[in-house]
Amino acid sequence: MTAQPAKPAPTSRWLPVVLGVASLILYLVSLHRDLAGGDSGELAAVACSGGVVHPPGYPLYTLISRLFLLIPLGVPAARVNAVSAVSEAFAVWAIAAILLRVTKRRSAAILGAGLFAIVPGVWEYARVAEVFALNNALVAISLLCALIDVEQKSKRSAALFGLFSGLALANHQTALFFLVPVGVYRVWKHPQWKYIIGFGALGLSFYLSLMWSGRTNTPFTWGNTTTLAGLWHHMLRRDYGTLQLANGAAATNVNLGTFLIAYLKSEIVQTFGIGLILFVAGLALAWKTRVHFAFVAFTFGIWALYLVVFGSMSNLPLDLPLTLGVVGRFWQLPHLLFCLIAGVAVAWLPKEKITLGLSLAIVLILGIINSREIEFGGNHLLRTWAMELLNRRPNSITMVQGDVVGNPMRYMQACEHVRPDVILIDEPQLTFSWHVDRLKQVYPELKLPGTKWHPREAGSFNLGQFLTANSAHGPLEVCGRFKAGDDSAKSLMELWPDGICEHVIMKTETWDPNSWLLSLQREPPTELRAEKAVPGTWEREVANEYWQQRASLAYKALNAGIPQNDARFYRKAVELYRDIEANIPEKTAGLYKNYGIAAGRLAQTEPKYEALTFEMLARFVKLAAKSDPDYAKLKEAVDNYYAGKPKQ
Repeated sequence: MTAQPAKPAPTSRWLPVVLGVASLILYLVSLHRDLAGGDSGELAAVACSGGVVHPPGYPLYTLISRLFLLIPLGVPAARVNAVSAVSEAFAVWAIAAILLRVTKRRSAAILGAGLFAIVPGVWEYARVAEVFALNNALVAISLLCALIDVEQKSKRSAALFGLFSGLALANHQTALFFLVPVGVYRVWKHPQWKYIIGFGALGLSFYLSLMWSGRTNTPFTWGNTTTLAGLWHHMLRRDYGTLQLANGAAATNVNLGTFLIAYLKSEIVQTFGIGLILFVAGLALAWKTRVHFAFVAFTFGIWALYLVVFGSMSNLPLDLPLTLGVVGRFWQLPHLLFCLIAGVAVAWLPKEKITLGLSLAIVLILGIINSREIEFGGNHLLRTWAMELLNRRPNSITMVQGDVVGNPMRYMQACEHVRPDVILIDEPQLTFSWHVDRLKQVYPELKLPGTKWHPREAGSFNLGQFLTANSAHGPLEVCGRFKAGDDSAKSLMELWPDGICEHVIMKTETWDPNSWLLSLQREPPTELRAEKAVPGTWEREVANEYWQQRASLAYKALNAGIPQNDARFYRKAVELYRDIEANIPEKTAGLYKNYGIAAGRLAQTEPKYEALTFEMLARFVKLAAKSDPDYAKLKEAVDNYYAGKPKQ
């Protein structure tokens, strides 16, 4: 096991290129052909409109995306998705080049690059518009340049390392965890250290482009980056809590231990334990033989640094599928280092031909298995969802909250120019004065009676004042619910579910519930029926949100019928609940309780609904917590019904 690595074959230098091209073909074949979830809608919208993305702004990614929009193929969303495919292919190339340079073994390059390329956590983000694939590529290329600079210590090698390090930092802040320790190591006593710093600053200078982008006359932009102070504020993510994932206190169940366990579990699941075995073997063999020890030790050090520091600051819960998926996106960079060490593990095996075959077999088998989790070509669910949100009342003011609702709508307006008459207002951004100033510039017809939305702060306006000031403009809609903490509008308006949003009815308006009842005849789109997306995906969130809103419609229909005991409303509520129960991904006790109550109301005049009433109430009893105030009463009614006793 102490044998020195063999010399590489003459054609080995082309191996990283071959692996990069192969991965690019794989990613393009499986590329999402339409709008994806998460930040994809916002990233594409900003690329189309010329604004600024949420902090820290991702200037390099945005500029590259605008170049890809020039490709006359597919919808704009697909073109921006392709940025990730190309970026991830470069990451694969760089990983293979690093391992080939370190070990001189093709088997190591194939295994390490392959293990990186085919895990779902990387593959999925090579298919959609997100910043992580470009982050992987720039960090991997920076590490490759650092390795070359260790050997050459020339002006050229120093400049390349500095430039790609600066570009990486201009794309994503998590590159700090890798490139700061590597940068300190390279600058220290380096004869050409000025080139590293100078070209690093050149790469970082892409942030200055945000000062120009911030002047674009578009509502699809974040922050005020037109001044140096505003740019610095945006770069540091001060509106988010700097390096935290969300603005706010940490979830109570999050700590470093749970974060590390979740990460290691992810590595085990995605590589079926093979990756972890190779990773441990790489560490152990480097320690025992001292071959490649410096490379493995340094790689392990920055891997551990990232996980410890980032895990200590991560403040999203890990017990919810969606937020676990959000955190999991940030495990791609440590996975990259994980694969470097795992790849080195095979360099100690003596027979390269056998090892080469073994590496290829592992990568191909894992790739075939993991491909079952990838939806080749994607789907059109987010497009359907966005159109459902936008194809509503003309000339409306629509307040939106949350990425699930807001980002698809922004994309359709900015990139495909759908429903430009709808004024979209991002509720969380409305709490910042820079966004209010932006809205005044873009929508002069909009009334904004203060510097920002705040229920109590002097000079600001509350929700009631905003709605009152704009009530004469046209329809007022809210998609994604109003932000909590402002009750100023409760006495001024009423919310009536309207499709998958809610229509704001001011108390000064006349409103006919009978006309509203007739508007409920529209059937849900086929794409949103029986959506079977995996929990934790944005498609699952969209489907669940859609049917939750349909449940609000049913609940409103139930309550609208109570004052006059109108069976028409009860019947519509039962029809809606029947459809919701058949399609909603996550069924709750509350759904069954309201379904049962609606059926029970209808059973007063139509006895055939009695069996349905108690069937639904029985499901409520099965799912509900005993602390529910209606639990005891409804359980007794259900027990009596099925025991054949008189109903109470």
